[in-house]
Amino acid sequence: MKFEETQTYTNLASSMAAECMDGAKYQWFADMAQQEGDACLAETLKQIATNEMAHAKVFMDFILEKEAEPAKDVDISLSYPLVGGKMPQRLQAHIESELHQGEVVYPAFARTASKEGFEDIAKAFLRVAEVEQAHHAKLKTLQQKMQNKQLYKTEQKSLWKCSNCGYSHSDVKAWEECPLCGKPQGFVVLKIEQSAY
Repeated sequence: MKFEETQTYTNLASSMAAECMDGAKYQWFADMAQQEGDACLAETLKQIATNEMAHAKVFMDFILEKEAEPAKDVDISLSYPLVGGKMPQRLQAHIESELHQGEVVYPAFARTASKEGFEDIAKAFLRVAEVEQAHHAKLKTLQQKMQNKQLYKTEQKSLWKCSNCGYSHSDVKAWEECPLCGKPQGFVVLKIEQSAY
């Protein structure tokens, strides 16, 4: 059977398209955060966008490496959450999407790839699944902190640092405006648990 006729080929194509959509979505979210004055949240979302586009490239590279002849259009169907509102509401729908990709979609695609004899692709699907689960944890933490107005607060004293000038200060709450350079609170480096990475 030609690679182009396998289920793995179709799974790679749909995964590549989905990761491109996710990359664009997180870039848009980053732009919104930047416009709202939250530069550090924007940087976090840009990093996730970069990760998603890197996943798309991994999937596309497998397609290009293994296809025997130039591919024709691949018919794929994707569902996609379109949610408006403030950032916590936007993130909520996508938190569940990241978890679904990490726990259901990519492990299933890995099993199919393995059954079809593509162990290298199976391993890649599982590695991407791990990253999607980490995205889920990070986004969930961000969303909860935003909803509870705890993004710039901690229960115990913590070191807060300005991403612009480097000024740092230990307290339970970040400043509203950097005492050194005057940048707003959105320039404070976010405190996200290591488990969320």
